[in-house]
Amino acid sequence: MKNQFNLNLISKYRDELFGIAIIAIVFFHFCANHVAYYGPRGANSILFNFTEHYLQYVGSIGVEIFVFLSGVGLYYSFSKNSDTKCFFKKRGKRILTPYLIIGISFWTIKDLIILKKGIAAFVKDLSFYSFFSDGVRTIWYIFLMIVLYLLFPSIYYIIHEKKIKGGFAVLLLITLIFPAVLMLINNVLYSNISIAITRIPIFIVGVYAGRLVKEEHTIDYNALVILVASLFIVGIKAKRVNLVSYISRYIDGCYSLAIIAFLICILELVNNTIIWKKYICGLFRFAGKYSLELYLTHVTLRNLMGTVGMPRYRTSVYCAMVVVAVVLSLLLNKLCKSINNLKLSKNKSG
Repeated sequence: MKNQFNLNLISKYRDELFGIAIIAIVFFHFCANHVAYYGPRGANSILFNFTEHYLQYVGSIGVEIFVFLSGVGLYYSFSKNSDTKCFFKKRGKRILTPYLIIGISFWTIKDLIILKKGIAAFVKDLSFYSFFSDGVRTIWYIFLMIVLYLLFPSIYYIIHEKKIKGGFAVLLLITLIFPAVLMLINNVLYSNISIAITRIPIFIVGVYAGRLVKEEHTIDYNALVILVASLFIVGIKAKRVNLVSYISRYIDGCYSLAIIAFLICILELVNNTIIWKKYICGLFRFAGKYSLELYLTHVTLRNLMGTVGMPRYRTSVYCAMVVVAVVLSLLLNKLCKSINNLKLSKNKSG
């Protein structure tokens, strides 16, 4: 077994991978701010060159990792308890409670207080209507997760029920083709929501991989090295070429799988050293544990900073925002637990 890569390592390091993904997303947003502000003026800056290369070769790959791991995690959850009502209730509380707390607060501050756009704009933004109509993407990931949660029981049935042969291939093909069809039919709508729909295929792959991970399937390390190296080369080469947006996103999905395998190998090495295991893996696990809350607090604070004209491109200002986002994510997590526990207590007493 020493020459075999156990896919169950994805489950073992799930929290660490979520943590790395959210940290990568936070840093990606800083790079985008930094490069957008300095442009050609920062060409001689070490920081600018680093952030520019990060945008080109890493980009928003953390989102692909997030979505893939979500697919794997949902498979685990549903395979243990396939009660659809219980699944929707549990997942609904997990995502809707923090979203409503942050969403109502954020859109109240932005739409009603700062921009004074009125209640209609507030409702459009909170309900994600503006995501379709105007391409307002601030909290788009939550909308994608809500849709995928609602569709998941059907996706699980199609992929993993033995009666439906080729279900995975059919679903994957449909989700790969759909963005191209939508772009031809309604290019404006495609542009508004492409950031979400082009991530669905990697979720389908995650759901399919869930069974392989849970059943501890293995891959020969030599084959894995060849596969990962090939995906890295394709991913890096593709990022140097201007491709159609959805094609680029699909390549990112493959690229993210190579990165996940690479990160797991690194984490396995780190895990064998006590000091690194305690601090490095501990940091990633911490970030992974609060990744949803940190995503919500981070993207909304970043957006508000841009709305009021704060210099998000400055390292010190951005780091201060991240610290505030971390603190708020911890408070948000506790508040959500209190609210959900209160609902549970009322249901039991009723």
